[in-house]
Amino acid sequence: MRYWIKYIKAWAILQKKSLLQHFPGADNLSYTRFVIVCTSRTGSTWLHTLLNSHPHIISVGEIINKYHKKGQYPPLEKMAFHGYSAGIDAVGLKIFYGDESSQYDKYLKEVSKNHDIKIIHMVRKDQLAQYTSLKISERNWEWTGTNRKGTFGKITLSPKEFKRFIKDRQEAKREMEQVFKNHEVLTVSYEDLNFQHDSTVRLIQEFLNVKPKKLFSVLRKQSSGELQDQIENWSDFEKFRMI
Repeated sequence: MRYWIKYIKAWAILQKKSLLQHFPGADNLSYTRFVIVCTSRTGSTWLHTLLNSHPHIISVGEIINKYHKKGQYPPLEKMAFHGYSAGIDAVGLKIFYGDESSQYDKYLKEVSKNHDIKIIHMVRKDQLAQYTSLKISERNWEWTGTNRKGTFGKITLSPKEFKRFIKDRQEAKREMEQVFKNHEVLTVSYEDLNFQHDSTVRLIQEFLNVKPKKLFSVLRKQSSGELQDQIENWSDFEKFRMI
């Protein structure tokens, strides 16, 4: 599907769901509540846009961060889990953990106490790819991948910082597994979403109790090719491949 066609189709689906909220009867609370818990560069925004291409799913994404910038911290029932039109079968949002989680801590605790909320835990098996993606995003100041890809050259990374990154991410992941041990949890990796896309997307929709449909995203990869073509000091990182 050509990019502009996908963009218009995605816009139309979102507009329809938004418009239905202004009609009488937008008080449906009988939908699956879900939270995407993740760290940066795990594919969570990709998943968010995929889910929003479903006519019966609403993902409000990083809405917590939008309220945080205004100094507001309403409960999730007001922010996301309120009444919707009758056609909505699942509603969710993203919550980051780890280094990014200061403004999300309150909501992690709130979700941990509500076992009716389903958890989609987004992870990335290839931590070197995750770390490289994070550093490229920080350098280019581009996080969503909706813009046309540009060429910014290779990046030089610190092996010492990467080792600390691995340790911190592994500890944070174990902590989240404990926090949500009494919830229904579906762990989804970036690699599954990328290389086993159709079956993974179907599994996620079934987990959310919605009728599976073919989903799509308007996001574009911010970088492509092999890691050795992106990392200037690749010889320092060969031993870390797929840690």
